[in-house]
Amino acid sequence: MEGFDFENYKVLFIFDGLDESRLPLEFDSKNLCVGTEPTSVSTLLLNLIKGNLLPSALIWITSRPAASSQIHPDWIDQVTEVRGFKDPQKEEYFRKRIGDQNLAERMISHVKSSRSLYIMCHIPIFCWIVASVLETMLEIFKVDVASKLREGKVFSFIHLSVQEYMAALYVFYSFSTNHTNLLDQRPMRKFTRLFKPTELFDLHKEAVDQALQSQTGHLDLFLRFLLGLSLDSNQSWLKGLLPQTRSRPQSTVKTVQYIKKKIGKGQSSEKSINLFHCLNELNDTSLVKEIQNYLSSGRIGDEELNPAQLSALVFVLLVSEEDLDEFDLSKYNRSDDGLLRLLPLLKVSKIAK
Repeated sequence: MEGFDFENYKVLFIFDGLDESRLPLEFDSKNLCVGTEPTSVSTLLLNLIKGNLLPSALIWITSRPAASSQIHPDWIDQVTEVRGFKDPQKEEYFRKRIGDQNLAERMISHVKSSRSLYIMCHIPIFCWIVASVLETMLEIFKVDVASKLREGKVFSFIHLSVQEYMAALYVFYSFSTNHTNLLDQRPMRKFTRLFKPTELFDLHKEAVDQALQSQTGHLDLFLRFLLGLSLDSNQSWLKGLLPQTRSRPQSTVKTVQYIKKKIGKGQSSEKSINLFHCLNELNDTSLVKEIQNYLSSGRIGDEELNPAQLSALVFVLLVSEEDLDEFDLSKYNRSDDGLLRLLPLLKVSKIAK
């Protein structure tokens, strides 16, 4: 940038959607790069974040928590979290978005009737999607006007979460129509199907495993959508699209047990919370109710909580409508690598020890 006054101005790099880039960010590597030599985008980004390249430059990153958590706190100066709408704010959005207040109230009542939909509406874009669909019954895509380089219309997803829902719907549709597990890419998959038909639990298990292995969290919402679509009560909304399938309660039970087993193995904070959302999609609240009983009984500090119970505790506190100004750690019997590991998710102003 010849002729630019670097003394009086700073350079700002904006990386919008780090989790969507799928870049292999190996922060433990010691690779350095010289600004005058060709190198990969991943290496450039790593060295920018670490300050090895252009140390005076400013960097602004937007990302889902699962991907941003890979960046060591030593390289971060400030974090801003968009936590979404609380329940009163969801209703306020619909009332302001819809001019007809009678229609707005019917819309709010309809959203509340579906617990999964109501929970997901804490994401502002979900409120917009729901309001748009219920108000006009139109599809939810953006149409790009044809440019000089192409003819015809190009449709793209307004928000990544819509793409994740469509992906889950396609995967479940493929399973429902011909028992194909699109998530199983093993070379011998077609051969083994001849001897052992694919079960719904096989699909769920593969989705859970791949979501847990993902470092960016890009499969978290996909997994929740897929599990929700597996329930008969939710399939009733897709009559005419999905084939009539018999209820498979035994598969759902096996999936619930498998998810609980994974929670008990002490996943990362973000993964544990997402697994509890998965249990909600399957209408299983046993672990959450167990912790709620502990909290109401006053016996929470008498016993050592296992990893699953610790995650359930944080999940209960996260979905609670009450704001926490102080969290009294002394009330809980905990291990240093247990509750302390999950506390940052609470975002309370003060932690008493």
